[in-house]
Amino acid sequence: MIVCMGVAGAGKSTLARGLAEILEWRYIEADTFHSRENRQWMAAGQPLTDEMRAPWMDAVTRELEWLAGTGASCVLAHSGLRRAHRDQLRACGFDTRFLRLSGPAELIEQRLAHRPGHFMPPSLLRSQLAALQDTTGETDVIDLDLRRPPESLRDDALVQLAEFLAERIGA
Repeated sequence: MIVCMGVAGAGKSTLARGLAEILEWRYIEADTFHSRENRQWMAAGQPLTDEMRAPWMDAVTRELEWLAGTGASCVLAHSGLRRAHRDQLRACGFDTRFLRLSGPAELIEQRLAHRPGHFMPPSLLRSQLAALQDTTGETDVIDLDLRRPPESLRDDALVQLAEFLAERIGA
């Protein structure tokens, strides 16, 4: 499993969809597992607490454990803000690599401001940045600069994942 992680507006979904298409792996958007209440809470500009995230993470991990049991591979778009959440994803039955998208808060804020129809308002970016725990020492995390164009970012991710992918697709 490949997890594209970062705060809202970092480009997780775009990167994950692009990788899933090229690899012909299943694409999973973690945001679809949020409850209606969590979505409404965030849309009102309120950050989620770890307690509010717990049922969401349970739903995501149940889906991933089921998928791992089928032998399929997937690319997941998931914030991965908390180390505990990343550890939960690691325990789902996949060999996992994380692609951490990071860059200037100002650019991410601009992206959020121009993203129509999404429940996550730009005002929550600061709380997401504060909740994002450091990945130092997590050897399965690859850092990517979100300032690059999506195609360039995707191609760089594929290069950095080459050995990992060769073991999975027999290349």
